[in-house]
This record gives sequence, structure tokens and C-alpha cells, in this order.
Amino acid sequence: QVIDTNLNAPLFLTQALLPHMKRCGAASVDADVKAARVLHVSSGAAHSSYVGWGPYCTTKAGLHMMYRCLGAELRPHGILVGSVRPGVVDTPMSDEVRGFRGPPEHFPMHKKFHDLHQAGKLEDPDNVVTYFHWLLSEVGDDEFCAEEWDIRNSKDDERW
Repeated sequence: QVIDTNLNAPLFLTQALLPHMKRCGAASVDADVKAARVLHVSSGAAHSSYVGWGPYCTTKAGLHMMYRCLGAELRPHGILVGSVRPGVVDTPMSDEVRGFRGPPEHFPMHKKFHDLHQAGKLEDPDNVVTYFHWLLSEVGDDEFCAEEWDIRNSKDDERW
């Protein structure tokens, strides 16, 4: 299931939308129209290994490489591919993570997620959506796909 969610779904959705995005992308090359954009939702787990999260880390790392490959392949067609780390968001997934009741050595990061929740430091989903909207609609083309975005990067706070 984690492979379907984190790798197959973004790939097959992008493939299904490509004909439509290529038409938009072609228009953006010839006119003052924004390029078509794809935004992958990444994770710090794409770049770090966490005990107990092997499949999640592996698939998010694969998604990161997919973002880089698709970005290179689709840019000539006027389609930009970006990637964003939304932080630890207050979602049902984070509820599940905090609800872990197994041996601590099976998931040593459990305390971190519990403490973030207790301290009120989880990202609000509405705030994350606002950030995604800003990336998709306001950020310039070259900047959008130049690097992976992170909602916790304070240098961008005033911009969105």
C-alpha cells in the first residue's frame, strides 16, 4: 500500500494528466501564460532513515528521485515539477504515529512526534494548503523547480 500511495499514485496521476499539461505547457512557451505545474509532497523521511519506517522512507526517497527525473524530462514541454516538505502535519497519519504502542526500539522517534503534538508544533493542514497554493500560483518558474521546498524554511514566511 505504501508503494501505491507514495510512488505509483503520483507517477500514474502525472502520466494521466500529461496530455492536458503538455497543451498548457505549450501555451506557456508562446504566450504570457504560467507553465503547467506538478507538486510532489515529500518528507524529511526521503532524506533520512528512521527505524521502523523503512518502507515509508524508501518510497519517499523514490518520490524525490521521481521529482528530479520528471523535472528534467518535462521542463522542455513547459511543465514544471516541484517538491515540498510540509513538515509534521496534524493529520490522521500523525494520529497513527502517535498511537504506536509497540516496543520503543521498534520506533524510537515516537516520543518526538508525541512531543510535537503536546507542544502544539504540528503544522495545521489549512496552513499547509495555503503554502502549497502559494508555491503553485505565486512562485516564479525557475525558483519553483530549483530546489525542494520546506514549509519550515523561515526565509519564505513573509512571502506567503
